[in-house]
Amino acid sequence: METINGVTFEEYAAACGNLTQGMPEQKIMEILELEKPVWDETVDKWNNRLGELMTEDMAYATRYGELFANPVAAAFTGWKAALPQKTRYCNWRPIMKPIKKYSGINLLRQNMG
Repeated sequence: METINGVTFEEYAAACGNLTQGMPEQKIMEILELEKPVWDETVDKWNNRLGELMTEDMAYATRYGELFANPVAAAFTGWKAALPQKTRYCNWRPIMKPIKKYSGINLLRQNMG
């Protein structure tokens, strides 16, 4: 299995997914046992390699998407249980209230002529 700085394709995809789901970058580096410069290099190299792999075989894109959406592969198995509830999911309520209010105002304006 191909690795870059000891990080497999599955671990890289799961790391990216975990980043988007709120895991701090520092925690990812701790799990993968990488220092910041090595992590940055790993990200750059996997980004380039991922493009090549997807060009060769679209199954890599499918697998990346699966791991990105459900990032519990390899070293990341079970990490969500260790995070406090507040960091597991984004709280959209403060964002949605102004959007709903704005949408309601626009709807009234459209109906008023």
